This record gives sequence, C-alpha cells and structure tokens, in this order.
Amino acid sequence: MLRDGDTLVPLVVRGGSAERQRPEELANTLIQNAADGTPVPLSAVAQIRLGSEPSTIRRRNLERTLTIQARSSQFTAQQAVDYAAPAVAKIVLPAGYRIELGAEIEEAAESNAALNTYLPVAVIAMLILFIWQFGSFRKLALIVGIIPFAMIGAGPALVIAREPLGFMANFGLLSLAGIIVNNAVLLLERIEVELASGLSMREAVVAAAVARLRPIVMTKLTCIAGLIPLLLFAGSLWTGMAVTIMGGLLLGTLITLGLVPVLYELLFSGRIANWADRLTGSAKTQEAANAMPDKLVTPG
Repeated sequence: MLRDGDTLVPLVVRGGSAERQRPEELANTLIQNAADGTPVPLSAVAQIRLGSEPSTIRRRNLERTLTIQARSSQFTAQQAVDYAAPAVAKIVLPAGYRIELGAEIEEAAESNAALNTYLPVAVIAMLILFIWQFGSFRKLALIVGIIPFAMIGAGPALVIAREPLGFMANFGLLSLAGIIVNNAVLLLERIEVELASGLSMREAVVAAAVARLRPIVMTKLTCIAGLIPLLLFAGSLWTGMAVTIMGGLLLGTLITLGLVPVLYELLFSGRIANWADRLTGSAKTQEAANAMPDKLVTPG
C-alpha cells in the first residue's frame, strides 16, 4: 500500500517471469533511494508477505458469484442442462454455496412467468370477442373444444424429433392454437352461409366441409413447407417451435375438417341442441308462437 496523505493507494507491481517463479526473492529486490540514489533492498522499507486474492470480484444481486460458461453446437440449452444434470447433482458444495442456472434457461423461466401472468387475460379477451362475433355460447364451446384435439400431433412430433417441451415449443403451441381456431371460424362461417341459402343442417355441414377442404389443406401445406427452412437451417433454438407447429398442423387439419362439422351438427340439431333450447327458453317461445291462432275470432 502507498500512503498519499490520508489515502491508502494499493500498489500493484508485476515482475518478470524469473521473479514470478521465485517469489521468495522479492524481499531482496533493490529499489532506488530518493535521497542519494543508493539502492536498498525492498525488505529494508517494507514488510513482505506472500498471499493470494482474486483479481476481480463479481457480484450478482449483491452476492459473490463465480460464473461458468459453456456452449454446445449440438444441443439446445435445456438439452445441455438435462445432459449435465446428473453430474451437477453429484457436486458437494460447502455451506452457503449454491448452483443457479442463468443465461437462456433463466430468460426462458422469466418469459414463462410473464406468459402465465398475461395469458389468462388474453384468453378471456379472446372468449369475449368470440361471443361478440357469433352471439352463441355453443359456437364458443365448439371452437374452444377443438383446441386440445389440435395439439395431438404436437406431442408425437416432439418425441420423434427428440425435442424438449421448452419455451419455444410452448410458443409454437400457442401459434398452433391460433391457426386451428382460425380454421374453425372459417368453417363455421361457411356453414352459416350454406344454412342461409336454404340447405338443411346435414347438407349445409357437408357442403361447407367440401367447400373449405381445398383452401384449408393448401394453407396448411404452405405453412408446413415454409417452416422447413426454419427447421433445418435456423438453429436449435427454433427447432422446437417448428416441429410443434408442423406436427400439429398435419393432424390439426384433419381434425378441423372432421370434428368441427360433427360437433356443429351435434350441438345444433341433436339432443344437446334440444336441451340447450329448453335451458335458454327458446323452445318454449317457439312452441307458444306456434300455438297462437292466426286470427282472433269473437262471437257476434
């Protein structure tokens, strides 16, 4: 330490390679006397002690941190963590020490937390918009009911591709749900058009499915083809999302075209439709309207 008035200034001196190999000779290092220029050994003016200390102290959230970084060209961050988890679990740490994961794993956890916070609000807003657009709780139930079936293809696709269900895969599931819901809305609107043209329920459902078959299939094939470059060349970060959407669309298209017409006819012309009409009172209103006479005749 060098004293500058009332201030102690740390003095750092780096010796040559020969001096660093023999630190015990540091006390015999000659320094120049400012008074007469006579060299004196360092031990004459200073106390020599050998010790070690970190050159840099890094802190995170006011805690001392030792950061270990790694990079893999073959695995995603989650896959690398899962691969190293058994070895990390065997590490015995002293009291007061712990291991935390950072970088992409930490960012994904923060993103998932934010997603879980705002996703319910977005879902409620979406349900309100559907009710406002269709004016029917049965149509809303139909649209919401097909979403889990559309996810059937995503699970096998992730298993075949050996991709974890991470943040990007969850992001792909949300995108897939939006695409499937959009297909269902288009199919429902087509059914309404066919019913308005005078077709019966069965004929309207079949005609709408046939009319929407080619546009929906071509749209899905185009989307799947567009995701192939993302799957092959965009890196491991985007693989999970691409696999999820592609696998979901392959089965989701068939489910949309097959399940939506069946559920529509079931909800609007079967026993469930009769039960819903009685529950809402629309059947009683219709029966009362049919029972009313066309003309009121009074006795003369």
